Amino acid sequence: MTLPPEERHSLDRAHVPWSRGLWALVVTAVVVLLVLAVLAAVRPGYVEHALGQSTERTATVTGVEEAPVCSRSDRDVYTVEWGEDGARRSGQVGFCGDPWEVGEQVEIWSTSGAPQTSSPTALRMSIGALIAGLVAAVALVLHGRARVRRSTRAAIDGSWRPLVLPTVGVLGSRGAAPGTLFVDEVRRGRPRGLSLHTTPDGARVWRWHG
Repeated sequence: MTLPPEERHSLDRAHVPWSRGLWALVVTAVVVLLVLAVLAAVRPGYVEHALGQSTERTATVTGVEEAPVCSRSDRDVYTVEWGEDGARRSGQVGFCGDPWEVGEQVEIWSTSGAPQTSSPTALRMSIGALIAGLVAAVALVLHGRARVRRSTRAAIDGSWRPLVLPTVGVLGSRGAAPGTLFVDEVRRGRPRGLSLHTTPDGARVWRWHG
Protein backbone atom coordinates (compact mmCIF):
# COMPACT_ATOMS: atom_id res chain seq x y z
CA MET A 1 0.00 0.00 0.00
CA THR A 2 1.61 3.22 -1.17
CA LEU A 3 1.01 6.14 1.17
CA PRO A 4 0.91 9.84 0.26
CA PRO A 5 3.65 11.85 2.02
CA GLU A 6 1.18 13.66 4.29
CA GLU A 7 -0.28 10.36 5.48
CA ARG A 8 3.20 8.96 6.18
CA HIS A 9 3.98 12.07 8.23
CA SER A 10 0.74 11.81 10.21
CA LEU A 11 1.23 8.11 10.92
CA ASP A 12 4.83 8.73 11.95
CA ARG A 13 3.57 11.19 14.58
CA ALA A 14 0.50 9.21 15.71
CA HIS A 15 2.25 8.21 18.94
CA VAL A 16 2.91 11.82 20.00
CA PRO A 17 -0.29 12.21 22.12
CA TRP A 18 0.70 9.08 24.03
CA SER A 19 4.19 10.48 24.58
CA ARG A 20 2.66 13.70 25.89
CA GLY A 21 0.51 11.66 28.26
CA LEU A 22 3.64 9.88 29.50
CA TRP A 23 5.41 13.21 30.13
CA ALA A 24 2.32 14.46 31.97
CA LEU A 25 2.55 11.47 34.31
CA VAL A 26 6.27 12.10 34.83
CA VAL A 27 5.52 15.72 35.75
CA THR A 28 2.82 14.52 38.15
CA ALA A 29 5.30 12.18 39.85
CA VAL A 30 7.85 15.01 40.17
CA VAL A 31 5.21 17.28 41.70
CA VAL A 32 4.31 14.58 44.24
CA LEU A 33 7.99 14.21 45.17
CA LEU A 34 8.32 17.99 45.57
CA VAL A 35 5.26 18.07 47.82
CA LEU A 36 6.78 15.31 49.98
CA ALA A 37 10.07 17.23 50.12
CA VAL A 38 8.26 20.39 51.26
CA LEU A 39 6.33 18.42 53.88
CA ALA A 40 9.58 16.88 55.12
CA ALA A 41 11.03 20.37 55.59
CA VAL A 42 7.93 22.00 57.08
CA ARG A 43 6.77 19.09 59.25
CA PRO A 44 9.80 17.09 60.44
CA GLY A 45 8.89 13.44 60.93
CA TYR A 46 5.67 13.57 58.88
CA VAL A 47 7.04 11.92 55.73
CA GLU A 48 8.99 9.40 57.84
CA HIS A 49 5.70 8.57 59.60
CA ALA A 50 3.85 8.24 56.29
CA LEU A 51 6.49 5.86 54.91
CA GLY A 52 6.11 3.48 57.84
CA GLN A 53 9.32 4.41 59.64
CA SER A 54 7.68 5.57 62.88
CA THR A 55 7.28 3.55 66.08
CA GLU A 56 4.16 3.52 68.26
CA ARG A 57 4.89 4.53 71.87
CA THR A 58 3.06 5.47 75.04
CA ALA A 59 3.99 8.99 76.14
CA THR A 60 3.21 11.17 79.13
CA VAL A 61 1.93 14.73 78.77
CA THR A 62 4.29 17.00 80.72
CA GLY A 63 3.17 20.45 79.59
CA VAL A 64 0.34 22.32 77.85
CA GLU A 65 0.33 25.69 76.07
CA GLU A 66 -3.21 26.57 75.08
CA ALA A 67 -3.81 28.93 72.16
CA PRO A 68 -6.32 31.77 72.71
CA VAL A 69 -8.32 30.50 69.74
CA CYS A 70 -7.21 27.13 68.44
CA SER A 71 -6.90 27.18 64.62
CA ARG A 72 -4.85 25.61 61.84
CA SER A 73 -2.14 28.24 62.25
CA ASP A 74 -2.29 28.59 66.05
CA ARG A 75 -2.88 25.28 67.81
CA ASP A 76 -2.68 24.09 71.39
CA VAL A 77 0.85 22.75 72.00
CA TYR A 78 1.46 19.71 74.18
CA THR A 79 4.86 18.58 75.44
CA VAL A 80 5.17 14.81 75.75
CA GLU A 81 7.89 12.48 77.04
CA TRP A 82 8.46 8.80 76.35
CA GLY A 83 11.09 6.11 76.64
CA GLU A 84 12.85 4.70 73.60
CA ASP A 85 15.92 2.42 73.39
CA GLY A 86 16.66 2.95 77.05
CA ALA A 87 16.62 6.76 76.79
CA ARG A 88 14.05 9.44 77.53
CA ARG A 89 12.82 11.54 74.63
CA SER A 90 10.54 14.52 74.50
CA GLY A 91 8.75 16.44 71.80
CA GLN A 92 5.85 18.73 71.10
CA VAL A 93 2.65 18.17 69.18
CA GLY A 94 0.01 20.68 68.22
CA PHE A 95 -3.64 20.05 67.52
CA CYS A 96 -7.15 21.27 68.23
CA GLY A 97 -9.86 19.10 69.74
CA ASP A 98 -10.20 17.05 72.87
CA PRO A 99 -7.59 18.49 75.24
CA TRP A 100 -4.96 16.40 76.97
CA GLU A 101 -4.08 16.98 80.59
CA VAL A 102 -0.69 17.05 82.26
CA GLY A 103 0.17 13.56 83.49
CA GLU A 104 -2.11 11.82 80.97
CA GLN A 105 -0.85 8.76 79.10
CA VAL A 106 -1.28 9.13 75.32
CA GLU A 107 -0.38 7.14 72.22
CA ILE A 108 2.16 8.72 69.87
CA TRP A 109 4.30 7.57 66.95
CA SER A 110 7.98 8.31 67.45
CA THR A 111 10.08 9.62 64.52
CA SER A 112 13.47 11.27 64.16
CA GLY A 113 11.55 14.57 64.05
CA ALA A 114 8.36 15.61 65.83
CA PRO A 115 6.17 12.89 67.33
CA GLN A 116 2.94 12.12 65.46
CA THR A 117 -0.45 11.61 67.09
CA SER A 118 -2.53 9.92 64.38
CA SER A 119 -2.28 6.39 63.04
CA PRO A 120 -0.36 6.23 59.76
CA THR A 121 -2.57 3.47 58.30
CA ALA A 122 -4.91 5.70 56.28
CA LEU A 123 -2.03 7.90 55.15
CA ARG A 124 0.02 4.91 54.01
CA MET A 125 -2.96 3.46 52.16
CA SER A 126 -3.50 6.78 50.37
CA ILE A 127 0.16 7.00 49.34
CA GLY A 128 0.12 3.35 48.24
CA ALA A 129 -3.01 3.94 46.15
CA LEU A 130 -1.44 7.03 44.55
CA ILE A 131 1.76 5.16 43.67
CA ALA A 132 -0.21 2.17 42.34
CA GLY A 133 -2.37 4.52 40.26
CA LEU A 134 0.66 6.26 38.75
CA VAL A 135 2.38 2.95 37.98
CA ALA A 136 -0.78 1.56 36.37
CA ALA A 137 -1.27 4.74 34.33
CA VAL A 138 2.34 4.68 33.10
CA ALA A 139 2.00 1.01 32.15
CA LEU A 140 -1.21 1.69 30.20
CA VAL A 141 0.29 4.68 28.38
CA LEU A 142 3.46 2.76 27.49
CA HIS A 143 1.41 -0.19 26.26
CA GLY A 144 -0.85 2.04 24.17
CA ARG A 145 2.10 3.96 22.74
CA ALA A 146 3.85 0.72 21.78
CA ARG A 147 0.73 -0.57 20.03
CA VAL A 148 0.32 2.66 18.07
CA ARG A 149 3.96 2.73 16.99
CA ARG A 150 3.93 -0.95 16.01
CA SER A 151 0.84 -0.57 13.80
CA THR A 152 1.82 2.75 12.23
CA ARG A 153 5.34 1.55 11.45
CA ALA A 154 3.88 -1.52 9.75
CA ALA A 155 1.57 0.72 7.69
CA ILE A 156 4.49 2.95 6.70
CA ASP A 157 6.93 0.19 5.75
CA GLY A 158 4.30 -1.85 3.91
CA SER A 159 4.23 -4.82 6.27
CA TRP A 160 0.76 -4.01 7.65
CA ARG A 161 -1.61 -6.95 7.17
CA PRO A 162 -5.04 -5.68 8.22
CA LEU A 163 -8.43 -7.26 7.91
CA VAL A 164 -10.25 -5.97 4.83
CA LEU A 165 -13.96 -5.40 5.32
CA PRO A 166 -16.60 -3.79 3.11
CA THR A 167 -18.66 -1.00 4.70
CA VAL A 168 -22.17 0.13 3.87
CA GLY A 169 -24.07 3.22 4.88
CA VAL A 170 -24.98 6.73 3.93
CA LEU A 171 -22.68 9.72 4.29
CA GLY A 172 -23.72 11.75 7.30
CA SER A 173 -25.38 8.81 9.01
CA ARG A 174 -24.11 7.15 12.21
CA GLY A 175 -22.77 4.18 10.24
CA ALA A 176 -19.69 4.11 8.01
CA ALA A 177 -20.04 5.38 4.45
CA PRO A 178 -19.85 2.80 1.64
CA GLY A 179 -16.29 1.75 1.02
CA THR A 180 -13.58 -0.49 2.45
CA LEU A 181 -12.28 -0.70 6.00
CA PHE A 182 -8.73 -1.88 6.67
CA VAL A 183 -8.36 -2.60 10.38
CA ASP A 184 -6.01 -4.44 12.75
CA GLU A 185 -8.78 -6.51 14.30
CA VAL A 186 -12.45 -6.56 15.21
CA ARG A 187 -13.69 -7.47 18.69
CA ARG A 188 -17.36 -7.87 19.49
CA GLY A 189 -18.26 -6.12 16.29
CA ARG A 190 -16.04 -3.10 16.97
CA PRO A 191 -12.77 -2.17 15.25
CA ARG A 192 -9.62 -2.24 17.35
CA GLY A 193 -6.18 -0.83 16.66
CA LEU A 194 -5.26 1.06 13.50
CA SER A 195 -7.81 1.44 10.72
CA LEU A 196 -8.04 3.03 7.29
CA HIS A 197 -11.42 3.70 5.71
CA THR A 198 -11.51 4.38 1.98
CA THR A 199 -14.49 5.36 -0.15
CA PRO A 200 -15.07 5.29 -3.93
CA ASP A 201 -14.65 9.07 -4.15
CA GLY A 202 -11.03 8.73 -2.99
CA ALA A 203 -11.51 9.79 0.65
CA ARG A 204 -9.11 8.14 3.12
CA VAL A 205 -9.52 8.36 6.90
CA TRP A 206 -7.00 6.89 9.36
CA ARG A 207 -8.13 6.25 12.92
CA TRP A 208 -6.90 4.64 16.08
CA HIS A 209 -9.36 2.52 18.05
CA GLY A 210 -8.20 1.87 21.61
